[in-house]
Amino acid sequence: MSDFEDQARAALAAKDDTQRELAAAATYPQWRHAIFGLLMGGLMLAPALPSAGRIAMFAALLCAMLLIMRSDRRRSGMFLNGYRRGKTLTLPSSFLRLK
Repeated sequence: MSDFEDQARAALAAKDDTQRELAAAATYPQWRHAIFGLLMGGLMLAPALPSAGRIAMFAALLCAMLLIMRSDRRRSGMFLNGYRRGKTLTLPSSFLRLK
């Protein structure tokens, strides 16, 4: 084997190790998932509230999200927001048909 192949194998092994470390750090406790679900529910509820309630709900949700971000960064050193650049997955047309 050439030196180039050895370097390539070492680089791939280092990449795999880094991916394993990131995956281990990105495990979240169940309470975080529950709170995040409540936040999403609050976002769905907010438009049904009167304007003062809507503003208060959005302010509370924003504060809660900032607390979750701070907790994640303290616990694991990172916050995964779920944003994905580019096109998202498309749904097949058979899935979109109403029956």
